[in-house]
Amino acid sequence: MSPSPRPPFDNPRLPAVRRSGLLLACLVGLGLAAGGAACTKDAASGSASGGAKGSASGGVMGTSSGGTNGGSGGATGSGGTNGGSGTGGASSGSGSGGTSAGSGSGGAVETSSGGTTGGSMSGGASGAAGGSATGGTTVVRDGGETDAACQMATVKFAPKTPNVLVLVDGSGSMFNSFKDSTGANTTRWDALKKAVLPIIASLETQVNFGLGVFSGINNMCPIFKTVPIAPNNSAAIMSAYPTRMSLGPDGDLQTPLPQVFDMQLIPPLFKAAKGNGGNYILLATDGEPDFCDNGTSVCPIDAVLAGIKALATQSIQTFVIGLASDINMGSCPNVLTAYANAGQNMPITPPCKDTKTGTDVANQCANYNPWKALATKAGRTAGQALVDYVDPDGGVPGTAKAFMPNVADQASLTNTLAALFNGVKSCSFDLGDLDGQTIKVDMTQLSSAHVCLGTKCPDTTEIPQDPTNGWSMTSSTQLTLNGTACEKWRMPNNNDISFDFPCKSIIFESTTPPKPSAPQGRK
Repeated sequence: MSPSPRPPFDNPRLPAVRRSGLLLACLVGLGLAAGGAACTKDAASGSASGGAKGSASGGVMGTSSGGTNGGSGGATGSGGTNGGSGTGGASSGSGSGGTSAGSGSGGAVETSSGGTTGGSMSGGASGAAGGSATGGTTVVRDGGETDAACQMATVKFAPKTPNVLVLVDGSGSMFNSFKDSTGANTTRWDALKKAVLPIIASLETQVNFGLGVFSGINNMCPIFKTVPIAPNNSAAIMSAYPTRMSLGPDGDLQTPLPQVFDMQLIPPLFKAAKGNGGNYILLATDGEPDFCDNGTSVCPIDAVLAGIKALATQSIQTFVIGLASDINMGSCPNVLTAYANAGQNMPITPPCKDTKTGTDVANQCANYNPWKALATKAGRTAGQALVDYVDPDGGVPGTAKAFMPNVADQASLTNTLAALFNGVKSCSFDLGDLDGQTIKVDMTQLSSAHVCLGTKCPDTTEIPQDPTNGWSMTSSTQLTLNGTACEKWRMPNNNDISFDFPCKSIIFESTTPPKPSAPQGRK
C-alpha cells in the first residue's frame, strides 16, 4: 500500500521531494520508558542516483564529451554504453553527465547518459540538469532532505507520567517493635521505609512521587508532613522521610485519616503536580482510623470512605496496603477492602460487624459530634451515612483488592510494593515532535511497525498489534498498550520498551510551505 501524501516539511533547507521504492527504516527506541533512535536507510538501497552535485562522471575530469562547457554530447559520446571513462553511480546504475546546462549529456538530478553500471563516482564539479541527455535509464531521485531529517533526528514515543502520593500512617502502632523473619528487631515503620525508598528511586524517572505522613494527638490533629509530588524526587523524599521524634511530641500518636481527607489536604498536592498519566494515592496503614480521640471505629471509617470516594470522583485513585496481620480481625474486618473499593469508585458494603446498612451506620454516629459535623457539611439527612453503601444481601460490592504483605518478611514486603508501584506505570505513550517540527503517524502504515518490551526491536519480546491484548494507535499521536500487553509492561522487571516505526509512517506537519530550492549548479 502506498503511503499517504505528506505535508511539506517546514524548513527552507529541507524541500519536499518524491520518494522512490528504496527501503527506509526508522528505529525508535525507549530505554527505561524514554528515548529513541534516529531513522536509518536500509543498506540495500545503495547511493542516491545522480547525486546532489553532479557526483556521477562525465564532469570536469571526464574524458567523454559533455565537458565543462557542455560539448557536443552526441549520441555516442557521453561516457559510452560500457561506462568508458565516464563512470556512473555505485549501485543506482545511473552515471550522470556534464557540469553545465548546454547540450552536454545527462543531468545531475534526473537522467543519466553514461553506462548503466558506472564505476567510482568520479563526478564533475557541479553538474546541472542536462538538456538533451541520451541513453541510460531514467531514475527518480530518492533520499531527499525530508527523509534525511527523519534519518538524522530522533523520533520519540514518550510515556505519560503518573503522579503518585505515598501516604504513610505515622500512628504510634507503626513504631511498635517486633522480630522479622531473620530474628532481628524492626518496626512496621522501618520495614516500610526500607522497602519503599529503593522502589521510588528505581521508578523516579517514570513516575512523579510525593510523600505524605499523617499522625496526630488530641490538640494537634492532624499532623501532616509532605514532600510535593515531582519527578526525580527520591533524594528529597529520603531526606524528608520523618523519624518518630519528628512526627510530634511524646504521646499516643493517632490515625486521623478522616481529617487528612476531609480537610482537603490532598487535592492541592495533585493540582501542583505536573504529570499527565493519572493521579494515585498509595495508602499504607496498620490500623483503624479515628478523630484523634480513640473513639468508635464505625464513624471515622465512614468518614474516610467518603473522603477516598470523593477523591476517586476527581480521578485520584487510591490503592491500599495493610501493614498488620491482625488489621482485619478487629471490629471492622473488611475495612481495607472497603478502602480499596472506594479508591476505585466501586460499590461498598458496610465494613464493620455491627452495621449492615448505611442506616445502621448513620444511627450509630448520629450523636457523635465529629461525624455530625461532616454529615451536616455534606448535606446528609437523618438515616443517611456519609457513603451510599450497597446492601450486602442484595447489592454487589466492588472487586478492588487491598494488598496485605507479610511485614516480617522484608522480601515479601518489597515484592508486593514493587508490583503495586509498577502497576501505576502508564500504558499510553505520546509521539513527540521532531526537532520542534510537529509530526504524526500515518495510520495506513501500521503493518510495518513494531513494538517490543526490550532495548531492541524487532526481537523476541515483540508485542502484536492488537487492540485487545497488544498495541494500538488510539490516535495519530498516541500509542496504547492493551490488556495483557499493558500487564506485561507493568511487571517490575520490565523497564525497557522500544519502537520500530518506518520513516514512511512519519508525517511531517507544517503550516508554512517550504521555500522552493533552485536547481543544483545554477547561480
